[in-house]
Amino acid sequence: MKNEKRKIKNAKNFDELLDIKYDKIGTKERDDFEMQAQKSMLEQLRDIRDKVNAETQNMTFSELQEYVENEIKKA
Repeated sequence: MKNEKRKIKNAKNFDELLDIKYDKIGTKERDDFEMQAQKSMLEQLRDIRDKVNAETQNMTFSELQEYVENEIKKA
C-alpha cells in the first residue's frame, strides 16, 4: 500500500498513474478499465445530446446562438 502511494506520488503523467492503478496497456485489468471509461464517456455524451436536443428543438437560430454562447460562458 505504501509502495503504491509512493509510486502515485512520483508519477510523472496520467499514463503512469493509469499503469500504477490498472496495470500496463494490454492487460485484462487495463482493458476492462478502458472499456468502462469509454462506456461512461458515451453515456455522458448521450445525456448531453439529449438534454441539448430537448432544450433547443423549438428554438430559432438566434435563440440557439444565444443558448450556445451562454453554455460556452458557463464552461
